[in-house]
Amino acid sequence: CIVRVKFLKTFIYIYRMILHLTFTKRRGFLDDDDDNDNDDGIELKNVVHDKNMGVYDEKENNIEIKEENDKGINDIEEIGEENDEIEEIGEENDENKENKSKSLKWYTKVGYAFGEMGLFITTGIIGFFLSTFLLETAQINPVIAGGIVLIGQGFDAVSDPLVGRLSDITNTRFGRRRPWLLFGSVPVGVSFFLLWLVPPVNNEILLTIYYATMFLCVKASFTAVTVPYTALTPDLTEDYHERTSLTMFR
Repeated sequence: CIVRVKFLKTFIYIYRMILHLTFTKRRGFLDDDDDNDNDDGIELKNVVHDKNMGVYDEKENNIEIKEENDKGINDIEEIGEENDEIEEIGEENDENKENKSKSLKWYTKVGYAFGEMGLFITTGIIGFFLSTFLLETAQINPVIAGGIVLIGQGFDAVSDPLVGRLSDITNTRFGRRRPWLLFGSVPVGVSFFLLWLVPPVNNEILLTIYYATMFLCVKASFTAVTVPYTALTPDLTEDYHERTSLTMFR
């Protein structure tokens, strides 16, 4: 009996071990299957994510390409507009050249030459009679009279290029030179008239200031007329022979 009981206990123990091993092994297989399923799901998600990212990147690239194409089209349109403007300017320049290359009428040359007469008379009177007038009529010291003339000539050397530059950049509906001729002629006449007056002053310092001021006014206004007038020659025509003829008339 004792042996049978022991044998039965041993059999039960072995049966339990077999059941335990069988259950443990089956559970391990199930866990492996779950892990494999989870891994497959993660891989599937990664694949889907990669595909989505690829589609997103492709959309972004398409958007960038479209923006670049639009920008290129806008640049081409702007270049086309600039070319049209350049062509219009070129046509206008060609028309101006054709007009300027035409022969000037004789009365145009004569009318232009008459302007030189007034300038020559003014310059001749100042050159011949100013020093004599200051010494004998105004009775100014010879040194001071020479200083007045020297200051006026020095001012003239500075004002000529300045007025020439201002005349070149002047832009009005009357042209570049005409406003200077129109508004400069009145100050020339007024200052030239006042230069030959003798003010009722016995003070030599005041006389010096007066004649120096008047002479500078004459020089400034005279420059405002002379420089634009002389610059009219190349503005009237671009033909070499016509310029020569125009200068000869002047």
